[in-house]
Amino acid sequence: MYNKNLKFLNYSNLDVSLFILIVSTLGSFMQISGASWDITSHLLNQPDSFFTPSHAMLYTGIGLIAISAGVGSYLLRRKKIKQYNSISLSFKLLIIGSFLSLIAGPLDYLWHQSFGLDGLLSPTHITLATGMLINSFAVFIGLYAVMNNISYRKTLAKFFLIPCLCSLWFTSIWYVFILVLPFSESDFFNFNLDTYSATLIASIFLPLINSIMFLCSSKVFNNTFGYASIIVSLLVLVNTLSTILPTGDILSPLIPWYFVSILGASLLADILLNSNFIRNYTKQFKNNKLIASSIIGSIFYFFNYPMIIWTYGTFLNTDLGSLNAVLPTFLNTIVTVTLITVPVGAVMGLVGYLIFSKIENSLNALIKGRNATIMKSDH
Repeated sequence: MYNKNLKFLNYSNLDVSLFILIVSTLGSFMQISGASWDITSHLLNQPDSFFTPSHAMLYTGIGLIAISAGVGSYLLRRKKIKQYNSISLSFKLLIIGSFLSLIAGPLDYLWHQSFGLDGLLSPTHITLATGMLINSFAVFIGLYAVMNNISYRKTLAKFFLIPCLCSLWFTSIWYVFILVLPFSESDFFNFNLDTYSATLIASIFLPLINSIMFLCSSKVFNNTFGYASIIVSLLVLVNTLSTILPTGDILSPLIPWYFVSILGASLLADILLNSNFIRNYTKQFKNNKLIASSIIGSIFYFFNYPMIIWTYGTFLNTDLGSLNAVLPTFLNTIVTVTLITVPVGAVMGLVGYLIFSKIENSLNALIKGRNATIMKSDH
């Protein structure tokens, strides 16, 4: 005989789990926005202090995720959600990611005490970035599981998946930036990669991320037109607010072009991939995916304005001695860089489609592995 008290207990645990994931989504969104803003502040040579608005945003985000991970750890220890594989995995990843993010703070302080100011790529910074990436992926896994398997909270999970995917996308981009931006030379260490390696890594992984995340954003919402474009729009907005606008008039003149070019390309890819009219007309959904992946991959250089300019500008031996040189460098090299990045990005976009096809199967298996159990508690 089915126990109604057990039903109430399951509902309660799922509600708590969803609340944890929502708080973690907000934390993930804040931490990557704050990190991007903080790096821009350093480029502007603003006074370096722990008590800055960007640090407050970054560490508030980390704190929200750490609290969420603590509650998730309690549920795991009490075996309250053991039957929900994806949610359990999400909380386990949050614990790991939060641990890495939290220890990165004091380790970074000790690093500064020993070696003074450091660059972007340092052991403590890569520890922090790894924790942030794990956290953003963990939240995505959990919310996606809720949306697919728990109908009475489907709309709420669906809403928060938008900033969740934006955070995962932006965090993945910054993880590559840590490796390829020439900001990692200090008095004691020079962690900068050579210009050829940095440019190669950027040219491979940035269009791959664009392609995979665009396909993922479409898949998550059952290839419904508009959702992928909304996520791209939010990402463009966050990048603008955290990276471009803080520079004042130095990089802002290209904001209208930035919005129109990126949103125009993403809208075209969204139409090809997710428009019912196009899908029904072509009858070859696979070809639509290939074309959309190629489009979104081909614009990776423009998509990652302005940070990517440092990588390619250094590769082309241009003078990037100050932030004021970035915009002239972009305009003076736009033809050459476009001829390089568009075809390379298009090809890597196609590779992204092939990779996502494999990821998609694993993701579906993970999310739906205990579908019957979850749905039983939903009635």
